[in-house]
Amino acid sequence: MAHERTHVRQQTAYGVEAWWNKYFESAEFRRSQELEAYRNEARWIRENTSCRNKRFKLIQQVARDLSSAIYGNVITYGEAMSKLQ
Repeated sequence: MAHERTHVRQQTAYGVEAWWNKYFESAEFRRSQELEAYRNEARWIRENTSCRNKRFKLIQQVARDLSSAIYGNVITYGEAMSKLQ
């Protein structure tokens, strides 16, 4: 939910249609928007997951998602892990 709440806030600030247009047109914009959303998701995981190992595995999955082809491979897994810490 933290991830999606971030996108709602971004779209409200930017304008929904303008946000989507820029999101699909600009890999750098898409990267910045997803990085902010996934950082907020990782923060939520750190604050709400007491088991250290589970927390690490969840953040690894977040980094895999962020660095996946679904977003156009706009960031590497290693860079995503670094930026999510």
